[in-house]
Amino acid sequence: MFYKLTSYPPLGWLIIPFLSAFATENAINQSLAEVFEPQATPKGYRENVGVELVLRRKTIRSNTRQKGGF
Repeated sequence: MFYKLTSYPPLGWLIIPFLSAFATENAINQSLAEVFEPQATPKGYRENVGVELVLRRKTIRSNTRQKGGF
């Protein structure tokens, strides 16, 4: 659903800044859990990997383009 919303240009340009500014700790942890599913997120991963870099607007737009969006 995330890439569908962010790949639609009028919505993406509005949603991406909102997501990058207001990502909650719970949302970050849920996303990490989905990335590593069915295994658990490795201990210390969240604290040591620099997850905030993924939340940069430029990075979100790049990921969206790689998934076939704008």
